[in-house]
Amino acid sequence: MFYSVFAIEVALTYDAQSQVRSELRRLISEHSHLTSYAQKAWFYSVATDLLLREAPFFERGCWDYFDNESALDKYNEWCGGLLKEEGVRSTPSLPEGRGPYRASGESRYMTFTMAFLLVRGSNSDRNLAARCNIPPSNLWRRDVFTHLLQGIRLFNFASIRSDVVYMIPNQDDYGLTPEDMQSEKFNYLRVLV
Repeated sequence: MFYSVFAIEVALTYDAQSQVRSELRRLISEHSHLTSYAQKAWFYSVATDLLLREAPFFERGCWDYFDNESALDKYNEWCGGLLKEEGVRSTPSLPEGRGPYRASGESRYMTFTMAFLLVRGSNSDRNLAARCNIPPSNLWRRDVFTHLLQGIRLFNFASIRSDVVYMIPNQDDYGLTPEDMQSEKFNYLRVLV
């Protein structure tokens, strides 16, 4: 069987008033056992809706679509992000109880990643391939990321062979700092306009 892979990651700012990090965390932790096609469709629809609500705060991002022999390897690379701790802070970025902003008002960031291994040539794959046909000059725009995220709602999960979702941080106190986002380990995330 031949596969395609689609993966998308966004980095966004969040503050004490925003519940997006805790809502996404709760969604992942409470529904990781969902296995039916309908349950998967519901899960990704809710995750997508939460992200789209925060689209104005997308600062960086990355997405991939491959429909060639390297698709399975690319999918495994995206899944590897779940197992690596290279993006995770080893110490809190804030003193306990201070929330995602320091007294100086410095922002904190989170990343959210979804990756899908699709049956190549399926309706989901063809619809996604058309959606991913973006002119190179527009690849790193917020509206393109919202366009791509909206495409996840159209998936028929019978044609998704595997999927993965993960986010950083797990706890507010470990929110990524502007310095973290400038580090080499996050240089694959492009600044969005």
